[in-house]
Amino acid sequence: MGIVRAGVYVPRYEHLELRSDTNFARGFAYQGTIGRTLTASHRPAKFAFVGYGEMLPNPENTITLNPARKDAWGIPIPHITCVMSDNEKAMLLEQMRSIREMVEAAGLQVEFNGSSLKFEETGAGAFPDDDPISRWLFRKNFKSSMAMGAAIHESGGATDASCFASGGCAGTTLTLMALSIRASEYIANNRGTL
Repeated sequence: MGIVRAGVYVPRYEHLELRSDTNFARGFAYQGTIGRTLTASHRPAKFAFVGYGEMLPNPENTITLNPARKDAWGIPIPHITCVMSDNEKAMLLEQMRSIREMVEAAGLQVEFNGSSLKFEETGAGAFPDDDPISRWLFRKNFKSSMAMGAAIHESGGATDASCFASGGCAGTTLTLMALSIRASEYIANNRGTL
């Protein structure tokens, strides 16, 4: 069964110029897909959006070594403490409200909408053509599948994006690659003097 699909991106608009929500700082963007299976080309296309927002730096969020638990080589494993602040919770709720507003203003229907905070269904609900057990399992596991770390570009910590205190609503990957190339060129060009 073939799938015809295209990528969709809604750039950040919150807290830019005149658009501002005073309930939270910074902003968010959406990434998504729209498409249909070739065998169901007579049905309306389905779309999915995921909101990406900036988690503000928080000194309470830490990575430490766990002295009581060790890996197979006897090295203490990392212990990650990371919780959302009221700012991130307000942003998640606004992402849900805002995408629903855009979709309905376009004359389309939202089947389900959610985050790690809550799950909402409208109309026929999530995956209306699927069997009842699959739908029940999806609903039961939705909030936990949206847990922190499920679909983000982490910043901070001790590796990769550690030079960024936060990442905004765009991934830091391309900037990290550029910084890596720049550092490698510097090392190569100065290998005799370092």
